[in-house]
Amino acid sequence: MNSLKVVVELFRISGTPDCNGETFSASLEFTDSSIAIIKPILSGDFSYGRFIELDIDDEEIQSIEEIPSQGERINFTFLVSQSSSERFYTTANELLKVNKIMRGSLPSQFYLIDSDYLYGENNKPEEIEKIEAICSMITALSKLSHFHDIKENGSSNFYRLVFVLNSESKSSSAVIETVLNDKVLSYPKIDYSLINSLVSIDPSTDLHYDEKINTFRNTLIEYIKSADNDFCEIIKNWTLICNLYRNNLAVYMSAFSFQKSRKEIAEAELDYADKISKIITDITNKALAIPISLIGSIAIYQLKSNMEIYITFVGLTITSIIMTLTLFSQKKQLTRITHAKDIVFSSIEDKVLDEQSDIKIRLTEAKFELKKNVRFSNLILDFLISLSWVPVCIGTTGILFKLFN
Repeated sequence: MNSLKVVVELFRISGTPDCNGETFSASLEFTDSSIAIIKPILSGDFSYGRFIELDIDDEEIQSIEEIPSQGERINFTFLVSQSSSERFYTTANELLKVNKIMRGSLPSQFYLIDSDYLYGENNKPEEIEKIEAICSMITALSKLSHFHDIKENGSSNFYRLVFVLNSESKSSSAVIETVLNDKVLSYPKIDYSLINSLVSIDPSTDLHYDEKINTFRNTLIEYIKSADNDFCEIIKNWTLICNLYRNNLAVYMSAFSFQKSRKEIAEAELDYADKISKIITDITNKALAIPISLIGSIAIYQLKSNMEIYITFVGLTITSIIMTLTLFSQKKQLTRITHAKDIVFSSIEDKVLDEQSDIKIRLTEAKFELKKNVRFSNLILDFLISLSWVPVCIGTTGILFKLFN
């Protein structure tokens, strides 16, 4: 089994002897379990270390074939491979110096000597939880940065993250170099949930995607510029940065909601004013029938034949009925428009908590002006309904005049 776990098992059954992260020596009892651990290491394709010395009952062993079927004591000196990051570390502080961590990823296998912890086991030390959180933070920052590259400094290399201020008034940028030191493990574990949530936002479903991302970038830039902090200080004050972002986003969303509500009120006011005006415009053409009916009612006085008089009167009556029904229909339409207007304005009004706000004042003004329009339109319709029966009244008077004379 080609795994660092084999070396850890050998280290543990040896009683976790002194180890500088590279070599350790021990003496074991010859047992089936100890031999089962030694054999994979001697297999020839084991890549996590090798025996510098190995003897069984003072007989040097160099291959699996040389292992006897029985024995008393096993003595060995083992060299842990240092060719990759998957190895032994004396402390978590030593682990922090690994280049992969400064680029946001942990080695897939490693062992902490002071904590007796193999990565992946359940008894995870607090220091490893902190390092995992930092790695998640670095990975998310690299995705949110405008661009990033890898910078080398001696034997170490790390991310160089560049953020550009999103502003029309000025141009500015900030650079974060993800260099870590021992101090970060003394800080509280960072909460990376906010930055991970920003990375996981789906632009196609979140209407405020750009605003949220740009607000975070701007917040980070402004913080770095004001404090001139290195990456470790950003980790230390990460909670403060997150709170600054939430406050900045809240200010933006508040302003956005204000502009949106003001636009909604203006559009609703224009829309309903136009619909009310259209009702009056539509009835204007139909109201031309009233003067024509008036002329017909006056003509009754000139007619001689009773048949002509009665036909003319019936025509006047039918015209008045049609006009009245049409005007009543317009009144109902005006009522529906008013009801729809009240629903829309009520939904806007429910969002406004401050009674003295500009939005509340504008809303009140819009409702008042539209109410005046509705009242005026109702007066016009009532007047036209009354006027539509004037020809019938005149015609009735004409018929009575003819009968009694």
